[in-house]
Amino acid sequence: RWQRVTLETLWHYRRMAGRARYGSVGLVGVPYYLLFECLAPLFQMLSAAALILAIIVGVLSWPVYLAFIAMMAFGTAIPTTIALSLHDTGFRDYRVRDLARMLVLGPFDLLLYRPILLYAGLRGSWEFLRKEKGWNKFERNVRTR
Repeated sequence: RWQRVTLETLWHYRRMAGRARYGSVGLVGVPYYLLFECLAPLFQMLSAAALILAIIVGVLSWPVYLAFIAMMAFGTAIPTTIALSLHDTGFRDYRVRDLARMLVLGPFDLLLYRPILLYAGLRGSWEFLRKEKGWNKFERNVRTR
């Protein structure tokens, strides 16, 4: 839903893109959303395909690829660690066991959570192209502490 609505909004305001008349929204905001939000799923799919193709044709070896993925996984876990540290310093509302669990799961963000976001972005883009307008509401889980 988020991706589809973002695309719908950008399509509606497409005439603002790159125009100084609309100030920072036209010169920065709309182009940013176009490049980094709307086209992100496409760029992510192309980059994954390029990496797989590079391995197939022998430009990149599996050990180098796996080392790169490991570096990326731990590199993307750094902001998660910082965010958890800042939150814990300010609020102290998580148990130590829960903090440790979140820190251990941080490096898996790249391999577990990002593919879900990629799927959602691709699905939202597809729904936009098909001009679907459904709300796709789902039931939330009730969680108790």
